[in-house]
Amino acid sequence: MNKSIGKSKMFKFYRNRNISRFILILSSVLLVIAFTIEKIYGHSILLSYVEFTIEAILVASIADGVAIHMFTMLIQKKREKLVSGVIVAFKEKFFPKKKLIEDLQAIRIVEEIKKISESGMIENNSEAIGKYISNILEKNKDQIVKILLNEGTKYVDSLDSNKISEKLNYLIKNNYLSYKTVGVLVEYVEKYVKEPNFKNDIVQKLEQSEEKLNPIEKMGYSIAKMSNVLNYKELSERIEETLITSIDEIKIKLTNKNLYQMENEVSELVTKLVDNTKFMGNIDKIKSQAIANVLKPFLLKSISSLSVWLQDVNVEENTEERINAVELINSTIKSGISKLSENDTVVQKNYNRLIEKLVENEYNQILDIIEEVLSKLSDKNLVDKVNEVVGSNIQWLRISGAYVGAIVGFFIFTVISFPVIGLPIMVITVLGIMSSKKIRKRLVIYSK
Repeated sequence: MNKSIGKSKMFKFYRNRNISRFILILSSVLLVIAFTIEKIYGHSILLSYVEFTIEAILVASIADGVAIHMFTMLIQKKREKLVSGVIVAFKEKFFPKKKLIEDLQAIRIVEEIKKISESGMIENNSEAIGKYISNILEKNKDQIVKILLNEGTKYVDSLDSNKISEKLNYLIKNNYLSYKTVGVLVEYVEKYVKEPNFKNDIVQKLEQSEEKLNPIEKMGYSIAKMSNVLNYKELSERIEETLITSIDEIKIKLTNKNLYQMENEVSELVTKLVDNTKFMGNIDKIKSQAIANVLKPFLLKSISSLSVWLQDVNVEENTEERINAVELINSTIKSGISKLSENDTVVQKNYNRLIEKLVENEYNQILDIIEEVLSKLSDKNLVDKVNEVVGSNIQWLRISGAYVGAIVGFFIFTVISFPVIGLPIMVITVLGIMSSKKIRKRLVIYSK
């Protein structure tokens, strides 16, 4: 919208400038023609009228052109004062701090967010939002990891060996290290082993491992397979049977009947670790290194994976479609808007406090940014900006000056040649212009 307005104003500026230049050139040509006619055919009242009028137009056009040129020169020379003036105008007239806070606080933030949501803007651009967030994560992942590591290091540093001992003992007493951890792990392994592709995966992995063998070893494997000594399919079935049997045995041990015995075994192991002062002392030494060496690569990989996932919205993996990033963004935003609506008053109150705090803290920085932007404008850019805002009106002054010059020239010559008739007409015309605000405004302002 702002760009279209700017283009429209610049179009008017160029059009008015071209008209004023055309008037200047045309009046010069007509004056030469008038002087030539006078030289050939002699002097006459009518020709003198024309000459005097054209001379007045020419003088007015040149005078206005010089004045406008001086105006642009003045803008360039008074750059610093102009910049300071804009800053003062921003602070005192356009956006004083108090008015800026009031205007921003007048926005009903929850209603505006709901309007945006209901318009479908977020839903229609969820994929783009996902990619945008993905790009932010990817570009800033090092900084994000740095912040997370700093927080993680602070937390780890706050844990001494005594606190770690307390946490381990707490886990023991609450059975987390026994049933919770082992039980979940067993369920996961059982599900994986019983998948239809499990045996095929083993066969595939075994066949792939052959590719890394040297020629002699490959030959031996081939002979073993030909003689049926080595059968990958049969081997995979035996592996599956063995694992299932082992899992069943573990599950039996995890029943309530055997749980107490397992808890005791785990508790004894953890107690030995806690009582081992050398082991616990080493924890204090290596915990920060563990954060840097183990957690950092994990976080980097996790952020990269999240970034890829946010862009990759329709990927299928193992014939099961993964959670769609676009749907997740939509559902999250809708859920958030719903919660905001439930607490409209509280949200608005917090928003108002946030705006007040932001403006109070950042107002001077906003002024610094405006000053910096204005200071970086070159002389040409500065003049272009002035032309964009008021250029059409400045050039209109040249056009209006030309026809006002023509009228004034005509009346002056009439007063000189026919004072009895010319003087009253001139006085009436001048009084009419002075009394008409609309005419005066039209002579100065082309368009708002």
